[in-house]
Amino acid sequence: MSVDVHYGDKQGLDRTRRYLVPVARLPLPDEPDLVHLALYQWLPQFDAWATGPSICGRSTTQGPLPDGTAITCPACEEHRPDYERHLAGHGQSPEQQLAEVCRLLSQWGPRLMETQPVLFRKLDDLLQLSGPKEP
Repeated sequence: MSVDVHYGDKQGLDRTRRYLVPVARLPLPDEPDLVHLALYQWLPQFDAWATGPSICGRSTTQGPLPDGTAITCPACEEHRPDYERHLAGHGQSPEQQLAEVCRLLSQWGPRLMETQPVLFRKLDDLLQLSGPKEP
C-alpha cells in the first residue's frame, strides 16, 4: 500500500498544527474491524505528513482515510472530546492538572508508598512546590 506523504499539503493543512483524522485498523486477523482516530502531523525530519497510533492506543495503518469517514471505535470516540479540546488550545489549567494529580495520588498513592517510597517522596515534594503559596 502506498501512502501519499504530502496529502496534508494537498488538503491545505497547516504544517504547524496537528489534526484528528480517521485511520484504518491494521489488516491483521485478530484486529477488530474498526475505524479509529489518530493525530496527523507534519514531520519535518522525514519531509512527510504522518499519523500516529490511534488515540485509543491501537496500532493502525499509516495515512488518513477520506474526510467524513465514520469513526466506529467506541474508545476513540470516548477520547475525542479531550483531544479536540487540547488541539483547540483549551487544555487543562494548572489548577485542573494539579487536581488530577491529587486524584491519581489518592487512588494510587498508598500502593506507590509501599512499592516505591523514594518516588512517592519525590512526588510529594513536587506537590508541595506546586501548591498554593503562603503569604
